Amino acid sequence: MLKKMGIFNKEAMKMPGDESSPHPPIGFRPLMKELVNLGSQFIGFRDKAATLREALRHAEECTDDLEAKLKANEEARKRAEKDAADVKDFHQRLQAAEDALSEKEAKQVERENDIVTHLEMQS
Repeated sequence: MLKKMGIFNKEAMKMPGDESSPHPPIGFRPLMKELVNLGSQFIGFRDKAATLREALRHAEECTDDLEAKLKANEEARKRAEKDAADVKDFHQRLQAAEDALSEKEAKQVERENDIVTHLEMQS
């Protein structure tokens, strides 16, 4: 980043008025320190942003998974409620059939008794 800004090229490192001095001017050092700090912060923010993006992606995946599980559970609940209603209906129909069968058996026993009585009277 500092190279892009032109801080580390040879022209930028030349000292005004002193072409032979190997050290940058005194006012230049705090500026360099500040630029290095900014560069470090930028790298830290960039890394943090990448970490946050990854965490967000993971959270979105978890959300999608939970949404799919919720939908499947709701469908299973609806099927269970329908099955429970079907069982209740089946139980009612079974009870009605048992009652009808008992009634039919009672009538048959009554008819058999009538036939036995009628045959006994004829003999």
